[in-house]
Amino acid sequence: MPSAFAENPSAPMCINKADPNNTQLLESISANRDPLRLAYLVSKKEKTAQKNDSNVCPETDPFKKQIKTISRVLAQATGQNIEAKAAPQPKSAKETAYVPTGPRPALIKKECIKASLQRAPGNTGYTCDADNTPKPYGTAGGATLQCVTDETADYITFSVNKAIQCMSPKQPIDSRVLYTKINNESGFNFSLASPGGVSSPQLTTRGAGEVGHPTKGNGHYLLQEIIDSKNPACEPFKNIARQDLKDSPLPITRAKYCDWINPGNGLARSLVYSIGLYLTQRDYYIIPAVEKRAPSLTKNRGVMNALSAIAYGREGVDHAKWLLQKYRVDKNTTASRLRKELLHGSEYLKEMEDKTREAACINRGLHPSSNKCEGLKLSQSQLDGDECVTK
Repeated sequence: MPSAFAENPSAPMCINKADPNNTQLLESISANRDPLRLAYLVSKKEKTAQKNDSNVCPETDPFKKQIKTISRVLAQATGQNIEAKAAPQPKSAKETAYVPTGPRPALIKKECIKASLQRAPGNTGYTCDADNTPKPYGTAGGATLQCVTDETADYITFSVNKAIQCMSPKQPIDSRVLYTKINNESGFNFSLASPGGVSSPQLTTRGAGEVGHPTKGNGHYLLQEIIDSKNPACEPFKNIARQDLKDSPLPITRAKYCDWINPGNGLARSLVYSIGLYLTQRDYYIIPAVEKRAPSLTKNRGVMNALSAIAYGREGVDHAKWLLQKYRVDKNTTASRLRKELLHGSEYLKEMEDKTREAACINRGLHPSSNKCEGLKLSQSQLDGDECVTK
């Protein structure tokens, strides 16, 4: 237990090694009432109510009740009269239930996000005041490392998985790519910002442009899909999609940092754009490039995830395509051989595996720089993030 906590019993219980007095980030999260944050608070209250209510009828549809409650709260936050526009509710709960068009997406486990949040990613962190002005709290490490609590991890896990659930039905998402990418970039710390990238995925103007640019963004259609979706998981993100279709938040400048790092709309936007960028890189660039050379390899999850991660990271699509050319990929190329070659040819993939190992050690109670961590044997499956997503 940190000594500062002993001196101040009201100090928060930090899961990382931060000074419990470093609470700027916690205060900004607590004060936020944007749709995503409100959806989390509603969900949390309903879970508590369900646990405490021993008379809940098993035939009651809590999901339907949650949608109605979230809609009411979100309407108040966005100034929309959602309930007034809603059609009369049919008697059967089955008639109102949302049915996904594809398989349920794997979700990222809280325990892994919690471990990732215990890393000190560096870079400058910011909070946003009532005027949406970014205020630096210092480097996200060392003496200025912000206190992170279990509830912080719970909120971020809720937010990430809601975005995955929202954007998965038509374009299946491999959550392992998102986990290893964000773990590598920021340790799931959404308050980071610099000219090199903002928020959890460390988005750049160029990368975010694949979703946010109204004419050059190949993933721009995703914003309209969120608005039109009947999936209740999309409710916390619809306001962002509407805003950005009217007025693009690009380019990403310091004056606009809060559009991306605010713990409500900023976090929602960064998640939508991060997943949108991943889908665009995979579907518009990587799959067609591999199909030209070795169509069978597009069915190999490991190969496609590795190439998508390279395109998704700082090395970019051009480097991923260059590696296909360098290693002369064709119909005779085996997936196992190509995986090894891609790891050899991409520094970004190596970094991702190193940071995945670091988080895995923390999750096991091992210090990342300890001999025990260095000696920890992890399979390729574990380095790919398998143990951090639901089956």
